[in-house]
Amino acid sequence: DVNTYLNSVVFTDEVELGCLTPIPAGSERTAYQFARKLMDESDIDKRLLQQIRRCFITVEDGIEHELSNLNIPFTSISGVCKTLDHNLEVFRVTSTSNNEKETELYGDDRPREYCIKKIKQTYGDTVEIIVDGGKELDCYINHTNNKGKNNLQDKDLIVIVSYPDPVVVAKTMFVTGLTEDESIQLIMSNNANQAIGRNQGYRNRNQLGEPSKGDNKCLLVLPDSVDLNLHNVTSNVITLSRWDHRHAESILSNDRINMHYRSFYYNYCNETDYEKTVANTVNTYVKNNPDSIEIDIDKLDCFTGSYTKQKKTIHKRLRNMGYVISRNSRRNVNYIKRNEIPEKLCVTDN
Repeated sequence: DVNTYLNSVVFTDEVELGCLTPIPAGSERTAYQFARKLMDESDIDKRLLQQIRRCFITVEDGIEHELSNLNIPFTSISGVCKTLDHNLEVFRVTSTSNNEKETELYGDDRPREYCIKKIKQTYGDTVEIIVDGGKELDCYINHTNNKGKNNLQDKDLIVIVSYPDPVVVAKTMFVTGLTEDESIQLIMSNNANQAIGRNQGYRNRNQLGEPSKGDNKCLLVLPDSVDLNLHNVTSNVITLSRWDHRHAESILSNDRINMHYRSFYYNYCNETDYEKTVANTVNTYVKNNPDSIEIDIDKLDCFTGSYTKQKKTIHKRLRNMGYVISRNSRRNVNYIKRNEIPEKLCVTDN
């Protein structure tokens, strides 16, 4: 319609979900198994905002869901053009949580702290880290204040994304009508795409001005329990559950994949402490249960708080270490047979 833009139109950049949806007092949604109370942080009458002609300019997915949920008709002028970024790498790990209940496999650190420390040990201050909740470790760029930044386009980045705050998930569910899983994927995808876009895609041009052809490098670290809708495409993916030092050289061989962050992978995946923790926990279980011929995996202390959520990942890592995983379908448990524990893994600190 040639008359569409003859009247006043408000152009909105970096739109925030919920900008058009009133949230009545007492509203709530269930996220992560608990009801979360919601509140509208704005005093503006959003019903009036719904009547304004708007053109939303954003690379984030979400506003379409909110408009549809409000039954507001809209037209998509253009979508995001995905780019193939050879200098983007993805590292899928067991967890990037800041939950203290998941410290068993990371020494005294929470998973996110462990990741940040390994990055700093490997690269010092030569890379910029985008992560939420990293101030205690001198990481000040997060998934909110990185948006729109152009001063990162000539720096190498490491982006850490985590499961979002439950209230944010609940609000997203309320304003979009999406399910919990869909809302989580939407939030994490938006965070990842915004952060990666600081130095990849159209901010990573070569001397001819071609996007995604520059020398900028970016690493995305995310939990392997979620799949994201990334605007930047790459085949450079390492999954921690498949990591095995015996095959690391072939995984990272230069003639197969030119991995820029290989030093970090080795540093992060130092299996010595992990294997020792698991072996000692198994030995402790055997000592405390001398008559048991089956070791129930989900009862091992080193997996408390993470086993249910990361069961498949833990099983793969245990198998890589030489453990044989069996299953008792009648009792619905996964276990290690006492007489099948690899002798090399029966070690203790003593």
